[in-house]
Amino acid sequence: MDSKQHWDELADVYMVKNSITDWLLGYPAVLKLLGDLNSKTLLDLGCGSGRFSRFIAKSYPLARVIGVDTSTKAIDNAHKKTEESLGIEYHLINSHEDIDNYSFDVACANFLFCTTPNVDTLIAMTKKVHSLLPSGGIFVIMDAHPEMHGKKFTSFQSDDSTGLKSGDPLHVRLFTNSIDIEFDDFFLAKKDYEKILTAGGFNVFETMEPIAFQYNDERLGDERQFPPYLIFKAVK
Repeated sequence: MDSKQHWDELADVYMVKNSITDWLLGYPAVLKLLGDLNSKTLLDLGCGSGRFSRFIAKSYPLARVIGVDTSTKAIDNAHKKTEESLGIEYHLINSHEDIDNYSFDVACANFLFCTTPNVDTLIAMTKKVHSLLPSGGIFVIMDAHPEMHGKKFTSFQSDDSTGLKSGDPLHVRLFTNSIDIEFDDFFLAKKDYEKILTAGGFNVFETMEPIAFQYNDERLGDERQFPPYLIFKAVK
């Protein structure tokens, strides 16, 4: 099965995942790293059903938001879930090469790198983003933390990654209120992200590893003690 068919089949069930961990720790951290987006254009690379695109549009009403994805079903769902008043543009693309068609000031990729098994493809994608960003432009990447696989977080759990090499399949479960969604992502170590960003042309980057120790929420799992996400901010 190719990746487009894979994500088309997952598009509907992915929308009903339990997103507590995303909303509590992930998306606010990405938003912080992106900075003030008013009067700027954001490219949401691999936007899926548009959850983060809508978050940005509501947080920064003066921003222009462009969401792109290779899944026809995901883009259809994004259009259905998004109020027209938000003004978000969603576009179906065949690959990262198609982002040549868009102009943007900042970019993000949430849970996209971990779905790509080939580091060379990720380097090419990162080079493309770098080439299109203006000087000082920001690229933020968020994935599940590669050193925390096996922990049970509120929204997801992946298998223990001990012994895995870069690009090896990694089984993941997303939790919903009804069924668990299961599929394979691909393992990347922290050094892989650093290699990809450096090879892509970025020489300034920082990381965030948010933990929910300050929240008194009985729904929370291992995110009370361990960071579920590794988030990179790269600057051109």
